[in-house]
Amino acid sequence: MTLTKPSRGLAHLDPNFVHEAQGDELCSYLIALEGWRRGLKLTWHAAGSEPFRSIKTWYDERPGKLFSLSDGDNEHFYFRSRGDAVTDSAVETGMDKEKTKTVLQTAGVPVPKGIVLDLTKSQEELQKSVEALSFPLVIKPLDGSFGKDVFTRIESWDHFFRVIDQISETANTYMCEEFVFGSEYRLYVVGNEVVSAIKRVPASVEGDGKLTVARLIEQKNTDRKQHPRLKNCLITIDDEIQEVLDKKGLSLKTVLPDGEALSLRSKSNISLGGEAVDCLDELSGEMKKTAVNAAHAVDGFAHGGVDMITEDHQNGAEAVVIEMNPTAQIGSSVFPSYGRGRDVPAKIVDYYFPKTRKMKEQENYMYFIYKDGLIPLETGVARKAEAPDVPRGFKGVELKVKNLTNKMTNIYYFKQQMMKKGIVGYLRSADGGKHGEMVVMSTPEKLSEWLDEIKETDYLFEIERVDVTHNTKHLYHTFDISGYVTNWKGVLREQTAAARKNKILNMMTSVYQLKSKIKIKRMFIKEETDA
Repeated sequence: MTLTKPSRGLAHLDPNFVHEAQGDELCSYLIALEGWRRGLKLTWHAAGSEPFRSIKTWYDERPGKLFSLSDGDNEHFYFRSRGDAVTDSAVETGMDKEKTKTVLQTAGVPVPKGIVLDLTKSQEELQKSVEALSFPLVIKPLDGSFGKDVFTRIESWDHFFRVIDQISETANTYMCEEFVFGSEYRLYVVGNEVVSAIKRVPASVEGDGKLTVARLIEQKNTDRKQHPRLKNCLITIDDEIQEVLDKKGLSLKTVLPDGEALSLRSKSNISLGGEAVDCLDELSGEMKKTAVNAAHAVDGFAHGGVDMITEDHQNGAEAVVIEMNPTAQIGSSVFPSYGRGRDVPAKIVDYYFPKTRKMKEQENYMYFIYKDGLIPLETGVARKAEAPDVPRGFKGVELKVKNLTNKMTNIYYFKQQMMKKGIVGYLRSADGGKHGEMVVMSTPEKLSEWLDEIKETDYLFEIERVDVTHNTKHLYHTFDISGYVTNWKGVLREQTAAARKNKILNMMTSVYQLKSKIKIKRMFIKEETDA
C-alpha cells in the first residue's frame, strides 16, 4: 500500500518532550500527563503498593507503570493504559484466547472459526480434529502476545505438522483458526465509542536503486529510533525475514529498484517493525459497532483494544475480532507512523473524570519530567511519590540575550534561583554564547518582579529584547538549561580539539625545526672534517 506522511500530530503533545518514557511507560506517561495538566493530583506508586495488590499487573518492578489520579473526591488507579474500571476478570478473559472466543461467540460477535489443539495427542488425532477447518490456517498460543509463536498461512498438512514439531516443546495447547484474508486493525474503545483506529502494516522497506535490503532496514531503524512509539520496536533480521526473502528469490544484499516496496513479514505487530496507519475517519459504522459490541460482551471491559481483520474497512465488509486487549498500547494511536494522531489519553481521563473535560479546553503545554518524579521509588526512599501541582495562571515572556557567560557554576546557580522563585522556562545559547534565547513563565506578579531584578544583572548575559509570549510554548515544569550546557560543551569540545590539533602541529613544527638544525650542524661538521 502507498503510505503518506502524517497529516497532523496533536498540538499539545510534542514528541521531543516525551522521549524519556519508552515502551509501555509511554502509555503511563501520556495518561498521567493529561490528568496532571487538568489539575488532578498525580501520584506514582511502587510495585506491590495498595491497592495494586488487588489489581492484575506484571513486569511492574521498575517504577513508572503504576500511578493514580485524584480530584480530591475520587481517586483512580492505573497500570499502564488500563484504569481500575477494567476488572481483573476482563483482563483474564483477554489473556485467554479460548475464553475470549467463547465469550464473543456467545454474544454473536464474529470471530474466526477455530479449535484448541491438544499437542499431547497423536498426529492422526490432531489431523482429525482440524479437518473441520479449511486451509490456510493460523496457529497461535492461547495466552501469547507480540506475535510470538504465531504461525500464519499454513497451507498444507506437511506445513501444519512442521509447525507442530516446532512448538510442541513450548506448550501443550494452542489455538488453531482458519486464516482470515485482509488487513489487521487495532480499534481502541472507551465506553460506547471507538476513539482510535489504526491499520497495522507489516514491516517493509522501499528501494532507492542504490542501497541493499540490509542497508534499507538499517536506515529505517535509524528513523524509527527518532519516533516516540517506535524507538523500541526496531526491525530485527531473523529467520522469518530470511524466509520471506528466500521465497521471493531475494537476499539482504539485493538492491531494490527505486520506489519498489518490499514487505518483510506476514505478521503486522508494531513490536516486530510494523507501521501504524491512522484510519479512524475511514472506518465503516458496521466495523465500529462490532468493536463496541465486542467490548460490551466481555464483562468489565470498560476500555481497551479490539483487534480485528477485514478486507475492506470502509465499505461494510465483515470484520472478525481476533483478540481483546484490556492493557493495549496507546502510543501508536497518539503517534501513528502515518495519518492523524488521536487523543486517546484525553478520552480515558474523560471517562474517569468527566467533570474535568472543561479543563481540556484550556490547552496546556507544560510537561513534568518523567524520570525525576520516579527517583524516590527507584531509590527505595518512598513507596509513592506525588508530582508537583500543575502551574495555573502563568504568563510568559521571551528574551533575546547575548554575550552569555561561560561559567557553568553561575548558570547552575541561576537555575536554582529560578526554581526557588517558582519560575519555569529555559535558557538556550548558540554561537558559543554570543546569542541565546530565554523563555520565562510564572504568575504575573512574580514575572514582573523578576524582570525588574534581571535588568540589573549583567554577569550572566545582556538582554537585547523582551517580548510577551503565548502559553503555547512546550516547556518542562523546571528551568531547563540543557540547551545552554549542550551548546557550551560542544564549543568546549571544539576548542579542545582545536587546541589538541594546534599542539600536535606545534610539536611537528618543533621536530621539523630540530631536524633542520641537526642537518645544518652535520653539514658544518662535515665541511670542517673535509677541510
